[in-house]
Amino acid sequence: MNDDSIIKNSSMLLAYLGGLGWGSAYFYGWGVSAYYGFPWWYVGVGPDNIARSLFHAISLMAIFIIAWGVGILLFFLVKQK
Repeated sequence: MNDDSIIKNSSMLLAYLGGLGWGSAYFYGWGVSAYYGFPWWYVGVGPDNIARSLFHAISLMAIFIIAWGVGILLFFLVKQK
């Protein structure tokens, strides 16, 4: 496996994890609506709910990007040794 395929595969994984982050933030809103008993289509109504969902999604994406960068850095450091 060459360097390009490793970076491409890890980028595909990062895209998958990003989608997973957005999905988890969205389904978190569904879970909250089911728990408190209001209809799920009210989850996205209002700037506070949208901001909260975006905060969760962007926070997860930032964590995934940082972890991906550290992983690539460690990979190249180990490969050089």
